[in-house]
Amino acid sequence: MKRRSFLANTTLIGAGLAASSTFAIAQGDKPRKIKVGVIGCGGRGTGALADFRAACQILGHEAELVAVADAFSEPALALGKANGLAEDRCFSGYDSYQKVIASDCEYVLMATPPAFRPVHFAAAVEAGKHCFIEKPVAVDAPGARSIIATGDKAAAKGLAVITGTQRRHMVGYLRNKALIDAGAIGPIRGGVVQWNSSGPWIKPRNPGESDADNGQVQEHVDMIRSVAAGKPLNDARRIAEVTMVAIMGRISAYTGQLVRWSDLISNESSPLFTQACVPSALDFEKGSVVMPPEVPPVPGTA
Repeated sequence: MKRRSFLANTTLIGAGLAASSTFAIAQGDKPRKIKVGVIGCGGRGTGALADFRAACQILGHEAELVAVADAFSEPALALGKANGLAEDRCFSGYDSYQKVIASDCEYVLMATPPAFRPVHFAAAVEAGKHCFIEKPVAVDAPGARSIIATGDKAAAKGLAVITGTQRRHMVGYLRNKALIDAGAIGPIRGGVVQWNSSGPWIKPRNPGESDADNGQVQEHVDMIRSVAAGKPLNDARRIAEVTMVAIMGRISAYTGQLVRWSDLISNESSPLFTQACVPSALDFEKGSVVMPPEVPPVPGTA
């Protein structure tokens, strides 16, 4: 590609991204309170709530936390207290997600361990909630297929689903993808992707940056804006398929077997199609999970 064409494409793509509704910040529906609930009150749930609040502020709204749930009471009460939520709206237990979903929240932020995501997501969509489902979203093939089915149901009901893939919402990544799609560097023959960092979850804010430059905030901005525009985002299938690839790798690594995509997604005669991890989320909810005794192995006695 000639330099002049490359620069022209770069300018046009940059202008298009800046003008698109994904990155516009000021416009939207009228300022209001947006009610939200949280399922999973650890570090990721706490962070997701902060991101949601920041997104609401960017769009001129106010986030109102109406209910939280966690398997354990301490994190639920801590998150509630930190956000001025009454204790009777802080629920605990493996069935406590049902109480958040039964509340009057419009949005549910789900950040429990991934084994619980398919059950919680299905219940939230059934109740008509817009959903943030943190990745990964399943631990086995039946769970990933459940996410796909629930995502399709969410689309039919006009519900938004975002999935914690923050870099897919950041201007820099989207601009580079658009340039590649436009042929700016020619056909891709191969490559290596690496992410090198000095430490986990650390990104100091640079001078002049706002919350809109944070992909974890931007994905919530995009979700809320998509709902206001009547064109709700739905990333359920994409994140379920990405999760399924990771599950394929785990099965192959543990068993040494060749694992085909069809074995997990469509071939019902494959023994891997129904292979599920236990105990399941519903086992925990029913209270039927009993931890085995912890007996340390002794060399030479096995």
